[in-house]
Amino acid sequence: MTQWAIGDLQGCHVEFERLLQRLEFTPGRDVMWLAGDLVNRGPGSLECLRHAKALGDSARIVLGNHDLHLLAVAHGFGRLKRSDTLQPILDAPDRDELLDWLRRQPLMVEETIDARRTVMTHAGVLPGWTLNQAAALAREAEAALAGDACREFLGEMYGDTPDLWREDLSGIARLRCIVNVFTRMRFVDREGRMDFAAKEGLDSAPEGYRPWFQFPRPEGAWDDSPRLLFGHWAALEGETPAARQDVAALDTGCVWGGGLTALDLETGQRVFEPAVTSRSGVPMSFEHLDLASLAQWRDGEQPYVLLDIRDPLSFTQGRIPGSRHLDNASAGAILEETPRDTPLVVVCYHGHSSQQAAAWLAGQGFEKVYSLDGGFTQYQLTHGDDVESGS
Repeated sequence: MTQWAIGDLQGCHVEFERLLQRLEFTPGRDVMWLAGDLVNRGPGSLECLRHAKALGDSARIVLGNHDLHLLAVAHGFGRLKRSDTLQPILDAPDRDELLDWLRRQPLMVEETIDARRTVMTHAGVLPGWTLNQAAALAREAEAALAGDACREFLGEMYGDTPDLWREDLSGIARLRCIVNVFTRMRFVDREGRMDFAAKEGLDSAPEGYRPWFQFPRPEGAWDDSPRLLFGHWAALEGETPAARQDVAALDTGCVWGGGLTALDLETGQRVFEPAVTSRSGVPMSFEHLDLASLAQWRDGEQPYVLLDIRDPLSFTQGRIPGSRHLDNASAGAILEETPRDTPLVVVCYHGHSSQQAAAWLAGQGFEKVYSLDGGFTQYQLTHGDDVESGS
Protein backbone atom coordinates (compact mmCIF):
# COMPACT_ATOMS: atom_id res chain seq x y z
CA MET A 1 0.00 0.00 0.00
CA THR A 2 1.18 3.51 -0.85
CA GLN A 3 -0.26 6.64 0.70
CA TRP A 4 -0.11 9.73 -1.50
CA ALA A 5 -1.05 13.34 -0.73
CA ILE A 6 -2.13 15.83 -3.42
CA GLY A 7 -2.83 19.55 -3.14
CA ASP A 8 -5.71 21.60 -4.52
CA LEU A 9 -7.44 19.98 -7.52
CA GLN A 10 -9.68 22.99 -8.18
CA GLY A 11 -11.45 21.27 -11.02
CA CYS A 12 -8.29 20.08 -12.84
CA HIS A 13 -9.69 16.63 -13.53
CA VAL A 14 -7.66 15.78 -16.64
CA GLU A 15 -4.43 16.33 -14.71
CA PHE A 16 -5.80 14.43 -11.71
CA GLU A 17 -6.55 11.38 -13.83
CA ARG A 18 -3.16 11.54 -15.52
CA LEU A 19 -1.39 11.79 -12.18
CA LEU A 20 -3.28 8.80 -10.78
CA GLN A 21 -2.26 6.80 -13.84
CA ARG A 22 1.40 7.76 -13.39
CA LEU A 23 1.22 6.72 -9.74
CA GLU A 24 -0.49 3.45 -10.69
CA PHE A 25 -2.93 4.33 -7.93
CA THR A 26 -5.26 1.45 -7.08
CA PRO A 27 -8.31 2.12 -4.87
CA GLY A 28 -8.64 -0.53 -2.20
CA ARG A 29 -4.88 -0.94 -2.07
CA ASP A 30 -3.55 2.63 -1.96
CA VAL A 31 -4.79 5.72 -0.11
CA MET A 32 -5.06 9.25 -1.47
CA TRP A 33 -4.97 12.32 0.81
CA LEU A 34 -6.62 15.35 -0.84
CA ALA A 35 -5.88 18.70 0.79
CA GLY A 36 -9.18 20.43 -0.04
CA ASP A 37 -10.41 22.77 -2.76
CA LEU A 38 -11.58 19.89 -4.89
CA VAL A 39 -13.55 22.32 -7.01
CA ASN A 40 -13.62 25.72 -8.70
CA ARG A 41 -11.68 27.70 -11.30
CA GLY A 42 -10.74 24.63 -13.36
CA PRO A 43 -12.97 23.15 -16.11
CA GLY A 44 -13.68 19.81 -14.40
CA SER A 45 -15.13 20.70 -11.00
CA LEU A 46 -18.07 18.30 -11.28
CA GLU A 47 -15.80 15.47 -12.41
CA CYS A 48 -13.35 16.10 -9.56
CA LEU A 49 -16.13 16.05 -6.99
CA ARG A 50 -17.60 12.82 -8.33
CA HIS A 51 -14.17 11.21 -8.56
CA ALA A 52 -13.21 12.13 -5.00
CA LYS A 53 -16.52 10.83 -3.65
CA ALA A 54 -16.11 7.58 -5.59
CA LEU A 55 -12.75 6.90 -3.92
CA GLY A 56 -14.62 6.10 -0.71
CA ASP A 57 -12.40 4.64 1.99
CA SER A 58 -9.37 5.00 -0.28
CA ALA A 59 -9.37 8.77 0.27
CA ARG A 60 -8.68 11.13 3.16
CA ILE A 61 -10.23 14.49 2.30
CA VAL A 62 -10.45 17.87 4.03
CA LEU A 63 -12.59 20.86 3.12
CA GLY A 64 -11.09 23.96 1.53
CA ASN A 65 -12.41 27.48 1.13
CA HIS A 66 -13.65 26.85 -2.43
CA ASP A 67 -15.53 23.75 -1.26
CA LEU A 68 -17.23 25.85 1.41
CA HIS A 69 -18.00 28.53 -1.18
CA LEU A 70 -19.80 25.89 -3.24
CA LEU A 71 -21.86 24.82 -0.23
CA ALA A 72 -22.75 28.42 0.60
CA VAL A 73 -23.88 29.22 -2.95
CA ALA A 74 -25.85 25.98 -3.16
CA HIS A 75 -27.72 26.93 0.02
CA GLY A 76 -28.59 30.37 -1.33
CA PHE A 77 -25.81 32.40 0.27
CA GLY A 78 -23.16 34.33 -1.61
CA ARG A 79 -23.13 34.38 -5.39
CA LEU A 80 -21.18 32.85 -8.20
CA LYS A 81 -18.21 34.92 -9.33
CA ARG A 82 -17.20 35.33 -12.96
CA SER A 83 -14.24 33.00 -12.46
CA ASP A 84 -16.25 30.26 -10.73
CA THR A 85 -16.80 26.94 -12.49
CA LEU A 86 -19.43 25.57 -10.11
CA GLN A 87 -22.58 25.78 -12.24
CA PRO A 88 -22.27 22.24 -13.66
CA ILE A 89 -22.35 20.92 -10.08
CA LEU A 90 -25.40 23.01 -9.22
CA ASP A 91 -27.16 21.71 -12.37
CA ALA A 92 -26.10 18.06 -11.96
CA PRO A 93 -28.76 15.37 -11.38
CA ASP A 94 -26.72 14.05 -8.44
CA ARG A 95 -26.23 17.54 -7.02
CA ASP A 96 -27.93 16.89 -3.66
CA GLU A 97 -26.02 13.65 -3.09
CA LEU A 98 -22.70 15.31 -3.89
CA LEU A 99 -23.34 18.37 -1.71
CA ASP A 100 -24.54 16.30 1.23
CA TRP A 101 -21.39 14.18 1.00
CA LEU A 102 -19.20 17.28 0.73
CA ARG A 103 -20.57 19.02 3.81
CA ARG A 104 -19.76 15.94 5.88
CA GLN A 105 -16.05 15.98 5.04
CA PRO A 106 -13.66 17.00 7.86
CA LEU A 107 -11.51 20.10 8.27
CA MET A 108 -8.62 18.10 9.70
CA VAL A 109 -7.52 14.49 9.38
CA GLU A 110 -4.71 12.66 11.11
CA GLU A 111 -3.21 9.21 10.94
CA THR A 112 -0.07 7.41 12.05
CA ILE A 113 2.18 6.45 9.13
CA ASP A 114 5.35 4.52 9.89
CA ALA A 115 4.97 5.34 13.59
CA ARG A 116 4.72 9.03 12.74
CA ARG A 117 1.65 11.15 13.27
CA THR A 118 0.61 12.87 10.03
CA VAL A 119 -1.94 15.70 10.04
CA MET A 120 -3.61 17.43 7.09
CA THR A 121 -5.71 20.59 6.84
CA HIS A 122 -6.35 22.84 3.86
CA ALA A 123 -4.56 26.01 5.03
CA GLY A 124 -2.64 25.00 8.16
CA VAL A 125 -2.97 25.09 11.95
CA LEU A 126 -2.62 28.23 14.04
CA PRO A 127 0.87 28.21 15.64
CA GLY A 128 -0.46 28.71 19.17
CA TRP A 129 -2.81 25.72 19.06
CA THR A 130 -1.88 22.30 20.39
CA LEU A 131 -2.67 19.38 18.12
CA ASN A 132 -5.38 18.08 20.43
CA GLN A 133 -6.88 21.56 20.63
CA ALA A 134 -6.89 21.85 16.83
CA ALA A 135 -8.59 18.48 16.49
CA ALA A 136 -11.28 19.40 19.02
CA LEU A 137 -11.96 22.76 17.34
CA ALA A 138 -12.16 21.12 13.93
CA ARG A 139 -14.80 18.75 15.29
CA GLU A 140 -16.85 21.72 16.51
CA ALA A 141 -17.06 23.28 13.07
CA GLU A 142 -17.54 19.92 11.36
CA ALA A 143 -20.53 19.20 13.59
CA ALA A 144 -22.12 22.50 12.55
CA LEU A 145 -21.60 21.76 8.84
CA ALA A 146 -22.84 18.18 9.04
CA GLY A 147 -25.79 18.86 11.35
CA ASP A 148 -29.05 20.76 11.34
CA ALA A 149 -27.20 24.07 11.88
CA CYS A 150 -25.47 23.83 8.49
CA ARG A 151 -27.65 26.35 6.69
CA GLU A 152 -27.48 28.84 9.57
CA PHE A 153 -23.69 28.64 9.68
CA LEU A 154 -23.22 28.91 5.91
CA GLY A 155 -25.33 32.06 5.94
CA GLU A 156 -22.94 33.70 8.42
CA MET A 157 -19.70 32.05 7.30
CA TYR A 158 -18.26 34.86 5.17
CA GLY A 159 -16.15 37.43 6.97
CA ASP A 160 -12.63 38.29 8.12
CA THR A 161 -13.51 38.79 11.78
CA PRO A 162 -12.66 37.75 14.36
CA ASP A 163 -9.09 37.62 13.04
CA LEU A 164 -7.59 36.64 16.41
CA TRP A 165 -8.48 33.41 18.18
CA ARG A 166 -9.73 33.62 21.74
CA GLU A 167 -11.00 30.70 23.76
CA ASP A 168 -13.99 32.73 24.94
CA LEU A 169 -15.34 33.21 21.41
CA SER A 170 -18.80 31.71 21.02
CA GLY A 171 -21.52 31.10 18.47
CA ILE A 172 -21.04 32.01 14.82
CA ALA A 173 -17.98 34.16 15.56
CA ARG A 174 -16.21 31.15 17.09
CA LEU A 175 -17.09 28.86 14.19
CA ARG A 176 -16.08 31.46 11.59
CA CYS A 177 -12.68 31.94 13.22
CA ILE A 178 -12.09 28.19 13.35
CA VAL A 179 -13.01 27.72 9.70
CA ASN A 180 -10.88 30.68 8.63
CA VAL A 181 -7.84 29.15 10.34
CA PHE A 182 -8.29 25.79 8.65
CA THR A 183 -9.26 27.04 5.18
CA ARG A 184 -8.03 30.65 4.61
CA MET A 185 -4.99 31.37 6.80
CA ARG A 186 -1.66 32.42 5.24
CA PHE A 187 0.01 35.24 7.16
CA VAL A 188 -0.16 35.78 10.94
CA ASP A 189 1.58 38.07 13.42
CA ARG A 190 3.26 37.12 16.69
CA GLU A 191 -0.05 37.19 18.53
CA GLY A 192 -1.65 34.85 15.99
CA ARG A 193 -3.74 37.56 14.32
CA MET A 194 -4.55 36.57 10.74
CA ASP A 195 -4.37 38.73 7.62
CA PHE A 196 -6.68 37.73 4.76
CA ALA A 197 -5.81 40.44 2.22
CA ALA A 198 -2.36 39.21 1.14
CA LYS A 199 -2.63 36.13 -1.07
CA GLU A 200 0.53 36.06 -3.14
CA GLY A 201 4.09 34.93 -2.30
CA LEU A 202 6.16 35.60 0.78
CA ASP A 203 7.06 39.11 -0.37
CA SER A 204 3.40 40.12 -0.10
CA ALA A 205 3.39 39.77 3.71
CA PRO A 206 2.05 42.86 5.50
CA GLU A 207 4.42 44.55 7.94
CA GLY A 208 4.69 42.53 11.15
CA TYR A 209 3.27 39.36 9.56
CA ARG A 210 4.90 36.14 8.45
CA PRO A 211 3.70 32.81 7.04
CA TRP A 212 2.14 30.83 9.86
CA PHE A 213 4.70 28.01 9.46
CA GLN A 214 7.59 30.40 10.19
CA PHE A 215 6.45 30.68 13.81
CA PRO A 216 7.52 27.86 16.15
CA ARG A 217 4.97 25.94 18.15
CA PRO A 218 5.06 26.59 21.91
CA GLU A 219 7.29 24.11 23.69
CA GLY A 220 5.34 20.96 24.45
CA ALA A 221 2.41 21.93 22.21
CA TRP A 222 3.05 19.08 19.76
CA ASP A 223 5.10 16.66 21.83
CA ASP A 224 5.26 13.91 19.24
CA SER A 225 6.44 16.28 16.45
CA PRO A 226 3.86 15.36 13.80
CA ARG A 227 4.15 16.29 10.16
CA LEU A 228 1.56 18.78 8.90
CA LEU A 229 0.36 18.71 5.28
CA PHE A 230 -1.45 21.66 3.74
CA GLY A 231 -2.53 23.09 0.37
CA HIS A 232 -4.21 26.44 -0.31
CA TRP A 233 -1.10 28.51 -1.10
CA ALA A 234 -0.14 27.99 -4.75
CA ALA A 235 2.35 30.87 -4.73
CA LEU A 236 4.62 28.82 -2.45
CA GLU A 237 4.89 26.21 -5.26
CA GLY A 238 5.49 23.49 -2.71
CA GLU A 239 8.23 25.33 -0.81
CA THR A 240 8.16 26.43 2.87
CA PRO A 241 11.21 28.69 3.30
CA ALA A 242 12.43 29.25 6.88
CA ALA A 243 9.79 26.88 8.26
CA ARG A 244 9.93 26.44 12.05
CA GLN A 245 7.64 23.42 11.91
CA ASP A 246 7.66 20.09 10.08
CA VAL A 247 5.35 20.94 7.19
CA ALA A 248 4.78 19.99 3.56
CA ALA A 249 3.11 22.38 1.10
CA LEU A 250 1.11 20.48 -1.52
CA ASP A 251 -0.51 23.11 -3.76
CA THR A 252 1.56 23.70 -6.90
CA GLY A 253 -1.02 25.76 -8.77
CA CYS A 254 -2.40 23.43 -11.41
CA VAL A 255 -5.34 25.72 -12.11
CA TRP A 256 -2.93 28.62 -12.62
CA GLY A 257 -0.76 26.78 -15.12
CA GLY A 258 1.55 24.93 -12.74
CA GLY A 259 0.58 21.33 -12.09
CA LEU A 260 -0.48 18.73 -9.54
CA THR A 261 2.08 17.30 -7.13
CA ALA A 262 1.70 13.98 -5.32
CA LEU A 263 3.78 13.36 -2.18
CA ASP A 264 4.57 9.80 -1.09
CA LEU A 265 3.92 9.97 2.65
CA GLU A 266 6.37 7.18 3.41
CA THR A 267 9.37 7.97 1.20
CA GLY A 268 8.91 11.71 0.63
CA GLN A 269 9.09 11.27 -3.15
CA ARG A 270 7.23 13.93 -5.15
CA VAL A 271 5.65 13.24 -8.53
CA PHE A 272 4.62 16.22 -10.66
CA GLU A 273 1.98 16.29 -13.41
CA PRO A 274 2.03 19.57 -15.38
CA ALA A 275 -1.13 21.42 -16.25
CA VAL A 276 -2.38 20.76 -19.76
CA THR A 277 -4.87 23.62 -20.04
CA SER A 278 -5.40 27.04 -18.58
CA ARG A 279 -8.30 27.69 -16.23
CA SER A 280 -10.43 28.62 -19.26
CA GLY A 281 -9.73 25.27 -20.91
CA VAL A 282 -7.46 26.84 -23.56
CA PRO A 283 -4.14 25.04 -24.25
CA MET A 284 -1.14 26.68 -22.62
CA SER A 285 0.39 29.52 -24.60
CA PHE A 286 4.01 29.05 -23.52
CA GLU A 287 6.73 26.49 -24.12
CA HIS A 288 9.09 24.53 -21.91
CA LEU A 289 12.85 25.08 -21.98
CA ASP A 290 15.30 22.56 -20.59
CA LEU A 291 18.67 23.40 -19.04
CA ALA A 292 20.66 22.15 -22.05
CA SER A 293 18.78 24.53 -24.35
CA LEU A 294 19.27 27.39 -21.90
CA ALA A 295 23.00 26.67 -21.86
CA GLN A 296 23.10 26.94 -25.65
CA TRP A 297 21.25 30.25 -25.49
CA ARG A 298 23.68 31.58 -22.91
CA ASP A 299 26.68 30.54 -25.02
CA GLY A 300 25.21 32.05 -28.18
CA GLU A 301 24.14 35.51 -29.23
CA GLN A 302 20.37 35.07 -29.13
CA PRO A 303 18.76 37.85 -27.09
CA TYR A 304 16.47 36.79 -24.26
CA VAL A 305 15.44 37.91 -20.78
CA LEU A 306 15.61 35.72 -17.68
CA LEU A 307 12.85 36.48 -15.17
CA ASP A 308 13.14 34.94 -11.69
CA ILE A 309 9.86 34.86 -9.73
CA ARG A 310 11.15 33.36 -6.48
CA ASP A 311 10.93 35.31 -3.23
CA PRO A 312 13.34 38.26 -2.84
CA LEU A 313 15.58 36.55 -0.27
CA SER A 314 16.08 33.46 -2.43
CA PHE A 315 16.79 35.68 -5.46
CA THR A 316 19.40 37.65 -3.52
CA GLN A 317 21.09 34.52 -2.16
CA GLY A 318 21.53 32.90 -5.56
CA ARG A 319 20.23 33.15 -9.14
CA ILE A 320 21.15 32.42 -12.73
CA PRO A 321 23.51 35.19 -13.86
CA GLY A 322 21.73 37.98 -15.66
CA SER A 323 18.31 37.27 -14.13
CA ARG A 324 15.85 40.02 -13.31
CA HIS A 325 13.50 39.67 -10.37
CA LEU A 326 9.84 39.64 -11.41
CA ASP A 327 7.32 40.45 -8.70
CA ASN A 328 4.37 42.77 -8.21
CA ALA A 329 6.67 45.76 -7.73
CA SER A 330 8.78 45.22 -10.85
CA ALA A 331 6.18 43.81 -13.25
CA GLY A 332 5.05 47.18 -14.58
CA ALA A 333 8.53 48.34 -15.51
CA ILE A 334 9.44 45.01 -17.09
CA LEU A 335 6.29 45.01 -19.21
CA GLU A 336 6.97 48.56 -20.34
CA GLU A 337 10.68 48.13 -21.11
CA THR A 338 10.68 44.73 -22.84
CA PRO A 339 9.82 44.43 -26.55
CA ARG A 340 7.06 41.90 -27.16
CA ASP A 341 9.21 39.89 -29.59
CA THR A 342 11.97 39.32 -26.99
CA PRO A 343 12.04 35.70 -25.73
CA LEU A 344 11.32 35.47 -22.01
CA VAL A 345 12.51 32.60 -19.80
CA VAL A 346 10.70 32.34 -16.44
CA VAL A 347 12.51 30.72 -13.52
CA CYS A 348 11.03 29.56 -10.21
CA TYR A 349 12.12 26.97 -7.64
CA HIS A 350 11.26 23.74 -9.46
CA GLY A 351 9.60 24.72 -12.73
CA HIS A 352 6.04 24.64 -11.42
CA SER A 353 4.89 28.19 -10.69
CA SER A 354 6.98 29.49 -13.58
CA GLN A 355 4.38 27.91 -15.86
CA GLN A 356 1.66 30.06 -14.32
CA ALA A 357 3.79 33.18 -14.72
CA ALA A 358 4.73 32.23 -18.28
CA ALA A 359 1.07 31.83 -19.21
CA TRP A 360 0.35 35.26 -17.74
CA LEU A 361 3.21 36.87 -19.67
CA ALA A 362 2.00 35.28 -22.89
CA GLY A 363 -1.36 36.85 -22.15
CA GLN A 364 0.37 40.24 -21.98
CA GLY A 365 1.32 39.90 -25.64
CA PHE A 366 4.82 38.41 -25.48
CA GLU A 367 5.33 36.18 -28.49
CA LYS A 368 7.87 33.70 -27.10
CA VAL A 369 7.61 32.76 -23.43
CA TYR A 370 9.33 29.77 -21.83
CA SER A 371 9.14 28.06 -18.45
CA LEU A 372 12.50 26.65 -17.32
CA ASP A 373 12.11 22.97 -16.48
CA GLY A 374 13.54 22.08 -13.09
CA GLY A 375 13.77 25.73 -12.07
CA PHE A 376 16.68 27.24 -10.16
CA THR A 377 16.95 24.17 -7.92
CA GLN A 378 17.92 21.93 -10.85
CA TYR A 379 20.12 24.64 -12.34
CA GLN A 380 22.06 24.97 -9.09
CA LEU A 381 22.59 21.22 -8.90
CA THR A 382 24.19 21.14 -12.34
CA HIS A 383 25.74 24.63 -12.52
CA GLY A 384 26.62 25.28 -8.90
CA ASP A 385 29.74 27.26 -9.79
CA ASP A 386 27.85 29.60 -12.10
CA VAL A 387 25.51 31.37 -9.69
CA GLU A 388 25.12 35.09 -9.11
CA SER A 389 24.21 36.56 -5.72
CA GLY A 390 23.69 39.91 -4.08
CA SER A 391 21.09 42.63 -4.57
